[in-house]
Amino acid sequence: MLRVMHASLASDTRAALEHGFDTGQILGAYLFCGPPGTGKRATSLWWSARLLDAPEPTEDSERLWHPDFHLVEPEGSRLKIDQLRKLQRDLSLVANEGRRRVGLVLGAERMGIQGANALLKILEEPPAGTTLILVTTAAEALPATVRSRTSEYRFAAPSSEQLREQLIRDGVDPEDAWLVGALAGGSLEGARAWSESHLDDARELLTQLADLNGASASATLDFAETFRGGGEKLRERTELFLDVFYADARHRVEAAVKAGRSDEIARWLDRAEGSLRARAEYNRRNLNAQMLVEGLLT
Repeated sequence: MLRVMHASLASDTRAALEHGFDTGQILGAYLFCGPPGTGKRATSLWWSARLLDAPEPTEDSERLWHPDFHLVEPEGSRLKIDQLRKLQRDLSLVANEGRRRVGLVLGAERMGIQGANALLKILEEPPAGTTLILVTTAAEALPATVRSRTSEYRFAAPSSEQLREQLIRDGVDPEDAWLVGALAGGSLEGARAWSESHLDDARELLTQLADLNGASASATLDFAETFRGGGEKLRERTELFLDVFYADARHRVEAAVKAGRSDEIARWLDRAEGSLRARAEYNRRNLNAQMLVEGLLT
């Protein structure tokens, strides 16, 4: 029977699953679905380890080694019928350690009709002590007969505020966490990767923007001149500047709202909207980067 659980962060899903484990409500089939980078794979490995009383996989290996754990993932672009038939046979055997067998299927949307039919045999008549976990970015691509026999957990991309709070809990400086949360694309994994590649440059641009607030016209023109030229590196820096400019304006809008400063709200909203228009024009018409930056700051 289909049961859908909504979760904004992987940690929320883990808490719900842990509660089910503690109360003995372990189901025969789970479906973890949501956008890339929302923690589905890591959560599925953690849940498999929890069910088998095995050590949780490390971030380095991302593998679970246990005689009663059976992992199936796409070979090339597809899940092959032979893989799923083998999984069906493996799960029908008695557990090696007398507890439970767990089957994990990654990229479940890549199975064909025959593969889905092989899984249906497990879902319709699950062997005792067996749990099947399907992981997918496109639950709608699975046959209704498969989805209806799972307990579905939806992994949504966290809001920038939720991401900021999680980053702070992970030890990121609060002064950096809001910027990463605003710019890193809505997933914790993406935020970590973005931080390694772009945080230093974004932080520098944010500092320069703060210095330019109320600065002289000549200082503004000097900064805009650093965007002179062409090439891919300049384009990447310009796009990052536009992202930082928008994030800074939105951050200041939120601060003004909390302070009840209506004049500041209007001012920063105008800047935020201006940056969105500039970004659209930059992408559409490949505008001169120096003139674009100068126009936003003057």
